[in-house]
Amino acid sequence: MKNNPLPNTLALDTSTPWLTLSLGNSSEIIYQHRSQVIADHSRILIQSLEKMQKRGLFSNFPPERIVIGRGPGSFTGIKITNITGRSLAYSLNCPLYGFSTLEMLAYQGSRLVSPHEDLIILPVIFHKKNEVFWSEFKSNFHKQSDRQVKIQIGPCSNIMKLYSPKDVLIITPWQELYSLFQTSQFQCLHPDKSQPDSINLIELMESRDISVQKNDSEFFEESAEPLYGSRVFEHE
Repeated sequence: MKNNPLPNTLALDTSTPWLTLSLGNSSEIIYQHRSQVIADHSRILIQSLEKMQKRGLFSNFPPERIVIGRGPGSFTGIKITNITGRSLAYSLNCPLYGFSTLEMLAYQGSRLVSPHEDLIILPVIFHKKNEVFWSEFKSNFHKQSDRQVKIQIGPCSNIMKLYSPKDVLIITPWQELYSLFQTSQFQCLHPDKSQPDSINLIELMESRDISVQKNDSEFFEESAEPLYGSRVFEHE
């Protein structure tokens, strides 16, 4: 029998057209669902949660904490994740946490490349009207204690002007963005390896050494405020 087993975490993100849901920890994934969803996040998410309930996963492997992707991305998708995460945390009486979806993608990419000091990891997510969201991370960013993520917004041309002379790895699940940046001589992680995976939210929780709060009579939330569209700048 293991000493101090890792807590089970329920992680979900619907900020982009890729819906991802996981239950478990870095040692064992008990349940995972990943799919590309155009405009039906809520139905697919509820179906996955119902499947978990029918299998007895919530009773046999109860989540001790919930972590959500906060965005930025689709307004509706972010809202669905946030409301669902809060509802589950309240009903399961466990803490709720959140990470920027960009941070999740950056962490995901950092595990697939050899880190070096000058490498900038740049996750990029579509916004609207030919604009994208992006954030800048060092390859070992997940070891830092500061969880504040500076989110920027603008056309792809801004990224090209700002980062063309630098050592950059672009991470984006969109084929058209991948092709655009690769044509402009940027190093890019292939879209198949860049699709959001909520397992990385679980590992981010564990890499931050965020302990599960014991003996709490009510759930609490930390860093779970959604990052909606241009509202990402409100608290900077």
